[in-house]
Amino acid sequence: MRLGNYLTSIITFILFLSPVCAQNKYNSYYDSLVIAYINKWAPLAIQEMKRTGIPASIKLAQAIVESGAGTSWLARTANNHFGIKCHNWEGPRVYKDDDAPNECFRKYKTPEESFIDHSRFLTTRPRYSFLFELDPLDYKAWAYGLKKAGYATNPRYAQKLIEVIEKYNLARFDTMALQPAGENKSCLRDTVVNLVKAVYVMQDCKVDINQISQLYSISPKNLYKWNEHLPDSIFQSVRIVYLQPKRRHSVKYRTFRIKTPLSLAHVSQMTGVKLYWLRKYNPHVRNPFAVLDTGTVIYLRKKHGSLNSSTQPQHTDQEIDWEYISAVPCRYIQHRVEPGETISSIASKYGIPARWIELANDIKEDQPLTPGMILQIPVPQNEKGVNSYENLNPFPY
Repeated sequence: MRLGNYLTSIITFILFLSPVCAQNKYNSYYDSLVIAYINKWAPLAIQEMKRTGIPASIKLAQAIVESGAGTSWLARTANNHFGIKCHNWEGPRVYKDDDAPNECFRKYKTPEESFIDHSRFLTTRPRYSFLFELDPLDYKAWAYGLKKAGYATNPRYAQKLIEVIEKYNLARFDTMALQPAGENKSCLRDTVVNLVKAVYVMQDCKVDINQISQLYSISPKNLYKWNEHLPDSIFQSVRIVYLQPKRRHSVKYRTFRIKTPLSLAHVSQMTGVKLYWLRKYNPHVRNPFAVLDTGTVIYLRKKHGSLNSSTQPQHTDQEIDWEYISAVPCRYIQHRVEPGETISSIASKYGIPARWIELANDIKEDQPLTPGMILQIPVPQNEKGVNSYENLNPFPY
């Protein structure tokens, strides 16, 4: 009798858990679609905000809500990402049931036309004119203003826009659009140092950690923590800010030879090795912020000890061009999953480890892929644009 009760409890729990797991899997899939959609259309939304004043966050949120992140029938059939009806439209059109049967919707040649016509629609209709008196950074006022002006009939339309903006931190694009040229993300180059994702601040650019926090949707607290609360002078000197925790040792190099005035803290930020561990490997350096003599050798890992083949450094004491290494860009390619494709086959296609794809998309190796699913493919490159995967990984294991 006890065994029967036990089995009944197990079955009940599994039946309860199954829809929860299915929902979580769907949410993860939809999030991947939304993130890919944002990555694709954020630049155009920023451009349109600079041109017309419509917040990029509002434009992106409306497109996501109205088109299901580009998956709706209207978006796929008519490139209409904002659900705009004909309203004296003289161009191509399609018909579908909406608030009334067989309603007329605008049809565009490209999605770009839809984004631009959305700007024209809001800027030329008197009922939306009051929106442009609002603070462009106040996305909540814009969301409620759109609902008040009658853009959509859903009573929760404003709340839905706000939820999307806050979930995916779309307000950062408003800040980017309003920043003066030379002080936005164009001053930053995505890179990897010691297999740790980072940004390299270009010369003559004034970008601080708070701006990087807004641009990359990472809290200042985490950025300061991952960069070990080093003084701002070190960031300004090295021009590297890590977007993930640094490592315990250098994956590729054993040592670093001081050629110009540097401290151990500078070396830590240049090499992606935590300062705590550098002090362990180099007990002869008592003050981590003191300038070291030219020719001083800094160990980037244990002086002795066995190393497995996957972590065996290729160089013993090589003079390293850290300026070049830190400036290696890392870009992302969108891949739409075809029937029968697996993570391994896609990784093989791009010549990268499957682990990169798993980490970039928060998926497991054995997870089946749904045809049409959009994956982010991390592709490190050298400055000439030639793929260079060796010893580069935008995600730490």
